[in-house]
Amino acid sequence: MLEIKPFILALNQTFEEMAEIKLSNEPVETLGKRSIVADFSSSIGVFSDQENLSLILTSDTSSALKIVRRVTESPDLKKNDKLVIDTIGELLNMIVGNVQRRSKDKFHFSIPISVTGEEHEVCKPNGNYKFSRSKFYENEEKLEVNIYLLRHGA
Repeated sequence: MLEIKPFILALNQTFEEMAEIKLSNEPVETLGKRSIVADFSSSIGVFSDQENLSLILTSDTSSALKIVRRVTESPDLKKNDKLVIDTIGELLNMIVGNVQRRSKDKFHFSIPISVTGEEHEVCKPNGNYKFSRSKFYENEEKLEVNIYLLRHGA
């Protein structure tokens, strides 16, 4: 059974390798009935013989732009640039691929689906969500990325 911890470790490794960003992770929590609200989000399905999961990566505009500028080395990106949403999806894809390489449990995953829109609500099916917020700082500005793992039917 896949847990959220390997995805958090993969998030940290991916951000460090691709963007030279060292994340500080908050403790894992259960989402409950709260909504997932973000300016940028990307979700991906994770499937095995035992379970179906959804993994969602979210951030606000300022954080997404800082991350994507670092990854792409494109300093003049704007929030509506297609490269921003594509890069967020690709980072999620890399996180899942990183977990798959390390896991003894074999699974398949879908292509990421990414959405942009100021403070959009990510609709979520019923299930048990675990999530963690990860912070990083740039020029004294606190930035954040969140990762959610949904176990369907739990």
